[in-house]
Amino acid sequence: MPSASYRPLQPSITTCRSCHAHVFWVASVNTGQPFLCDAAPVPKGNVVLIDHQTAKVLGPAEAEAAAARERTYQIHFVTCKDAVGWRRKRGIPEPLQGARG
Repeated sequence: MPSASYRPLQPSITTCRSCHAHVFWVASVNTGQPFLCDAAPVPKGNVVLIDHQTAKVLGPAEAEAAAARERTYQIHFVTCKDAVGWRRKRGIPEPLQGARG
């Protein structure tokens, strides 16, 4: 029987087409939608791998608790220097200059 620290193999690593960072694709167990994660685990990430194809996106309180007991990853959209360019390509408008939320 696997120990509590058992982790399935990490998904296949590839590179972001924009910034060339090492990333991997997983599907969200929350929504079923695929998304990119940075390949290196981070201490304050908000993504936990379920297996090599799926991951769970955590809320702030869950992420803090998970970081203490397992590897967490970051959604690549947060760290990609070209994220805004990808947003525009998908038809989502940029915020107006000087606009505040």
